[in-house]
Amino acid sequence: MKKNLLRKIFIFSGTFIIISTLFFVTFSFAVNSNSSAIIVNPLQTDSLVTFISQVLSEIVKVGAVLCVLALVYVGYLFVKARGNPEEITSAKKALWGTIIGIALLLGAQVLAMIIKGTVDALT
Repeated sequence: MKKNLLRKIFIFSGTFIIISTLFFVTFSFAVNSNSSAIIVNPLQTDSLVTFISQVLSEIVKVGAVLCVLALVYVGYLFVKARGNPEEITSAKKALWGTIIGIALLLGAQVLAMIIKGTVDALT
């Protein structure tokens, strides 16, 4: 049941992102002084590297909030366990999963910074 809910959330989020991107690209026309329509860059970036960096920074911001909420939930699981060995084992697994998620999030940010630095050095 949990996997089904996560699948629905991912599908909804992806659909929302695609539709909102198409909406903003479609309606981001501006009229210049010659009354001819030109396309305005809604992303405010000039390169793919900058765009990916901006997207990743937003993902890290959202991920940081989710990590804090996950840690709070894991703390609740430990308090709720009240010495029950099975529930403590479950809480420990949740803690390790949260720690691994935080490490992956930070690792992705570090890797993106390294790649961006390399690309900037090459150009």
